[in-house]
Amino acid sequence: MRAAENNRLRVADELSLALATPCAILRIEELGAHVAAAEKAENPPNELGFRWTKGIAFWVNGKPCTVTLKPTVHGAFFPINRYTVGAFKKDKIAEGKDTLDKENRGGGWGAISADIAKAVGGTWTSRALDRVEGVLAKAHRSSG
Repeated sequence: MRAAENNRLRVADELSLALATPCAILRIEELGAHVAAAEKAENPPNELGFRWTKGIAFWVNGKPCTVTLKPTVHGAFFPINRYTVGAFKKDKIAEGKDTLDKENRGGGWGAISADIAKAVGGTWTSRALDRVEGVLAKAHRSSG
């Protein structure tokens, strides 16, 4: 492992401890490529009473993803690379409305991360694509 990679993992570990949540650190270029790949992914078929929310799961530690992930009750997955997995979170729609059922979240993005960890091993963290796009935009503003 290169020194820069090793340092990045150490920083991610420290950040994870400080924030009490799994963290991954990526270069802006890497994150941009992952976002572009996720934006191109097509939603799974519609299911009555649900909508798909696109997101990305990032490897934190342990084993990277070397298998094709099968859909779970929480979502469906698509490969980006061994350290990044695209995800579609299955969100329940409120009865008779066009909004999400806030009382029935199904575990949120944490459930997506747990599903990947169960299938692959290691620790993963995931977020909705719009959140990741927001982080990328802030990173571009800060670096320019």
